[in-house]
Amino acid sequence: DESVIPLISKYNHSFKKSIYFIHLIGQHPVYNQRYPEQFKRFNKNDYSTTYTDEQRINLAHYDNATYYNDYVINAIIEEFKEKESIVIYMPDHGQDIYETNPQYCGHGINNNPQSFNIGTQIPFFIYTSDLYKENNQKTINRFKEIQNRDFNTDHIIYLVMDIAGYKFKNNDDVNYFSILQE
Repeated sequence: DESVIPLISKYNHSFKKSIYFIHLIGQHPVYNQRYPEQFKRFNKNDYSTTYTDEQRINLAHYDNATYYNDYVINAIIEEFKEKESIVIYMPDHGQDIYETNPQYCGHGINNNPQSFNIGTQIPFFIYTSDLYKENNQKTINRFKEIQNRDFNTDHIIYLVMDIAGYKFKNNDDVNYFSILQE
């Protein structure tokens, strides 16, 4: 995933205004193929022996992939830190890692409500640079007000349009679906 960083760096300074949508491999299965060797921080001995050896190894691979993903997200943020910018992060789905079935590790399962919930409850955060904070205090205040509110990722386009200031004649969707709206 870190191969996107040089591309961002190359084009980040080329335009006055720009938007990037980056879909990372992140923590998709097969977890042991999602991080370089230097990000191998966890091993099976870090996990409870109530799990099998295979499960403990898989848990370690998942956590190493998460550790690497955090590194990549931080590197992306660093690329935008000195500009007036916002970075929105959300994975496309969660992972059911032996939480609903001791034999299952992967995407949330649609016909299992607990597993489906695990697959759809994902982290979501918005980073704003200092320059953005300086120039957009109203938006920053609104972010603070809504920071613990549930958000449906289907509505991300409305949030992006709202942040960018796009308004459409005879279309109240942004006003209705953007998390920034009251």
